[in-house]
Amino acid sequence: MKLNFYNFKEEVEKIHFIEKNASIAVGVSGGVDSLSLLFLLSKYAKIKNFKIIALIVDHKIRLDSSLEAKEVSKYLDNFKIRNKILTKKIKSTQTKIQENARNFRLNLIEDYCNKHNIIHLFFAHHLEDNIETYILRKAAGSDLAGLNSIKPISMYKNIAILRPFLNFSKNNIIEFAKKSKINWFEDPSNYKKSFSRVQVRSLIKNNSDIRKNIINELKEIKKINKYYNKMIDYNFALAVISIDAKKIIIDKKIFVNLPYEIAYRVLINSVIHIKKFDKKFRYHKLKAIYKDLLSKIGVFQSQKTKFESTASKILIF
Repeated sequence: MKLNFYNFKEEVEKIHFIEKNASIAVGVSGGVDSLSLLFLLSKYAKIKNFKIIALIVDHKIRLDSSLEAKEVSKYLDNFKIRNKILTKKIKSTQTKIQENARNFRLNLIEDYCNKHNIIHLFFAHHLEDNIETYILRKAAGSDLAGLNSIKPISMYKNIAILRPFLNFSKNNIIEFAKKSKINWFEDPSNYKKSFSRVQVRSLIKNNSDIRKNIINELKEIKKINKYYNKMIDYNFALAVISIDAKKIIIDKKIFVNLPYEIAYRVLINSVIHIKKFDKKFRYHKLKAIYKDLLSKIGVFQSQKTKFESTASKILIF
């Protein structure tokens, strides 16, 4: 799909998630994706009377990251786009460098949004990002929910994260940026072959057949996932006796008779409700809890969340 203001506006309005006179934030790295999103949203915000701010993160991983953040900020100042540099030094690690940097950036931006009562946060994830995520998750053995990959809308800490670029390719975005005379900044880490995502990106770029097949797979997964989610929601409602902000009580007889995959998703959804989708929670550890709940009577704990198994009920708090 060609990226222009008309097509972009259609994608944003499919989301139906923004009230009148909203305050919106955009995560901006300075790359072609986030700057294109910001310029399109700035135009849209003027029409809709939204307040908009670009949030730039200086993670200090690279020596020149502070200079780059200031250059991006200065560039946006020239267009009178309100922006803020969020600065905090990330702990250096030898593994999962890109993943840790992404999580750090996300948490810093979301903390700012919470403090300033901003409930709409935009990111520029595009079609290739979704393909890369799908391949990496498939290689890691993700379940159907994980293979659904990046969603246009997700909630985290009461903030709506919105991604209107998912139907646009990287080439679509670059063409738009060039036509709009947007000057963007290149992140050298995007070309480091030691990163798994960069290797996958290279594979997709050099193999059009693989790219086409993955796009078709993703479409099918999304269709199936709609019915899958309905099935999980139905069984969640069937198994839960009572629910409030701090505790969920599940009918044990119903729970133990659910197929493993469905029962496991009921546990995950319960913890998401209790923990308000805490991204630090390691949901894979619930597999051991599931076994305990089926075979034992007692209280079990995983990452400060307690699970009590009685003869007739399971309590999660």
